[in-house]
Amino acid sequence: MVNKHIEYLSKIDQNFISYWNTLHIEGKEEYLSQIERIDNLVPYKNSSLKNEITIAHEFIKRIFIKIPHVNMSLFNIPSDWNSFIKSEKEKKKLFNFSKGEIDNFIKKYKLNNYLNFYGNIKSEDSLNRKLKTDYIPSNGNSVRDLWDIVRFRIVSEDLYSLLKTTFIFWDEFYEKIIKCYNYYSYPKNGNSLNHYRAIHFEVEISPGRIIEIQIVTKTANFIYYMDHSLIFKRAIPFMSEPHENWFRNLLLKSVLYEYSNLLELNTHENRLPLTMFKNDFDV
Repeated sequence: MVNKHIEYLSKIDQNFISYWNTLHIEGKEEYLSQIERIDNLVPYKNSSLKNEITIAHEFIKRIFIKIPHVNMSLFNIPSDWNSFIKSEKEKKKLFNFSKGEIDNFIKKYKLNNYLNFYGNIKSEDSLNRKLKTDYIPSNGNSVRDLWDIVRFRIVSEDLYSLLKTTFIFWDEFYEKIIKCYNYYSYPKNGNSLNHYRAIHFEVEISPGRIIEIQIVTKTANFIYYMDHSLIFKRAIPFMSEPHENWFRNLLLKSVLYEYSNLLELNTHENRLPLTMFKNDFDV
């Protein structure tokens, strides 16, 4: 089913097509290999997949709980925000500045071997669609206070490197962080079976200019391109009911796959969760 799913997305899903075309042969092979490993995952003994995820989540939650899930500031909407989001020049300027800041952060803490990052500027069409669907004006006015107009995604090798990167990010950008969403300890809608896992930051990267930075694992990033149009946007249909059932099951397996990898790492290296990161970085 994995190959059929990829073939289907390659024909109909523009978001996936754009991503898939950026990969070299080795990258595509790695992608397929990773998804097949997830698909082949089976629950332990007679346990159910949902039960395994629930148990693993309670353990992972205790590790990630040290990452705050918090609104750090009563941030006021910049008076020029409406004009800013209409200016392609200003948005590109913010994008380039922010990209440089993230690049400097990665180099400063020698994280190059653990992760990479990419970003973009939300399109005008995407902004307009959001405004028509779920936008609620702040302070009773029509200011388009959307902080993810310029957004970046930092992709870590695994959960272990994601944790390390997040802790360091907090220390480096503490005074600029407006919000932090910890979707590992606090899954969306409070549902531990919701497959989406990431750390989201809203950062005032420069005075009056806010960007979104997501920190995710490579596995979660792979899954993102598989489910974005099907689940998140609901822009394309499933091929069939069996296809939908298989895919929703795959999403749950992806969570258990990552949790299992971290638990095995912790067991093999005989390290307690709160002492996992001692002396890992020369800072």
